[in-house]
Order: sequence, then structure tokens, then C-alpha cells
Amino acid sequence: MSTVCWDEMTAGDLVAAVEATGGVCLLPVGSLEKHAEHLPVGTDTLTVHRLCIAAAEIEPAVVFPPQHLAAVSELKCHPGAVSIPTHLLIRTWECLCDEISRNGFRKIVLVNGHGGNRNLLPQLIFECLNSRKDYALYLPHISDSPEARALLETDLHAHACECETSVMMHLYPDLVQAARIGDLDGARQRDFDIGDVYTSVDWYSNHPTNYAGDARTAAAEKGKILFEGRARRLAGMIAKIRADQRVPELLAEFYDRSKNVVERGQPG
Repeated sequence: MSTVCWDEMTAGDLVAAVEATGGVCLLPVGSLEKHAEHLPVGTDTLTVHRLCIAAAEIEPAVVFPPQHLAAVSELKCHPGAVSIPTHLLIRTWECLCDEISRNGFRKIVLVNGHGGNRNLLPQLIFECLNSRKDYALYLPHISDSPEARALLETDLHAHACECETSVMMHLYPDLVQAARIGDLDGARQRDFDIGDVYTSVDWYSNHPTNYAGDARTAAAEKGKILFEGRARRLAGMIAKIRADQRVPELLAEFYDRSKNVVERGQPG
């Protein structure tokens, strides 16, 4: 393939890509939200899109256009946030997956670039069990190697931090406003104590400037190592997903059994 990006292909190229990739398509999902004072609001989407492209160039897959929309209601107090109600967001993702499958891709890999999607994307996978689909969804967990983590000089890595800033310095150096990092405090600042209880203002109280970590030690060299390691790991997962036959088989079995559980009895 001359390109791995869905939106850069001709219609004929896309048809050929179904066979060339074994029907594997990556759906990068990010967000639009404030990233402290030094990173662009599209950081999550920009980085996950580039990650998908890098992985697909190692292990062939088609990369669907990146999705900026997310549920970021806890960040609506900051400029730049675009938050979509959860039910609409999950339904939109499901419709996108349906359309990707209609074009011939039966294995769809949800590649997440935004922490707030960690609960929603698994929910999407479960929602897709409510009506029979002709595709399987995969949600990889991409962690950094111990060697890469050893390069980091700070302990808190959550938002606009050393590692996220380093990756952006590597991928988009012109978009990083390094002079704005300064001494802004990215430590947890929760100012109330009600015990081990989750509330809707936990993130806002902990990180009122939407900065969680310390970007002062960020460097493009660290970002390159982090990014390339993640791309290799994602590529390895793509290879396994392409070869996988069991998940589609189990899904077909599940849908069949769900039609009438009384007549079909119990699994086993």
C-alpha cells in the first residue's frame, strides 16, 4: 500500500487494502481538551493518530481518520474542551465501526489516546453484543517497557506530563510551547478529605489547571524512544489480531446462543 490512511486512499485502493491487511482497521480515538499551558488541545488525537500510522507501517493495517470527539465533561471549565454526551458518543463509535465493517474490515482495533476513554471504549465493546455484528472489536493496552520508563525522571504521569510532553516534542516540536511550562504545579492538589470516595470533582480538585505531572524534564529524545516502543508493541498486537480466529468464532457462538437461551441451553 502506498499509504495506510483510509482518507488518503482511492476507493479501489481501499478495496485492495482489505485483502492486503487481512481486514484489519485501526480506529484512533482521542479528545479535545486543555493540556496545561504548553500543549495543544488536540494532543491526545494527534499522538494516537501518529501511533496508529507508525504501527500500520510496520504491520499492515488501514488507519481510519482520527476521532477528536470524547466525553470530557469534567474539563468543560477550560477553553478548548469539546464534550459529547456518553450515550451519543458510544452510539457514534458504534456507527463508525458498522461503516468500517461495511467496507470489508472485520477486525477493528480501537486505539485509545485519551485517559477518559478507558471506561467508555470497553462499554462500546459490550454494547455491540446487543445486536449481531459481523466484526470483532479489539482494545489493546499499550504499556511502556521498563527500559523506556527508566528514562523518565518524574513520578506522576497523567496529563501534559514528562512523557506526554516528550512524545509531542518528538512528533510535533512546533506545537509545543516549552517556554510556557514554567513552574506550574502539576501535583495532586485535592483540598478536601472524605475518605476513599469518588466524586465528580475529583479531577478538578486534584488538577485545577489540567496539568498532572512535571514536564520540565521532558525531551524529544525521550519521546522518540517512548513513541517507537509503543508503535512496535502495537504492531505486534496487530499481527496477533490478524491471525486470530477464536474471537470471531466465539462472537458467532455468543450471538447464536443469545437468540434463545432456553432452547440452546448453557455453554460447556
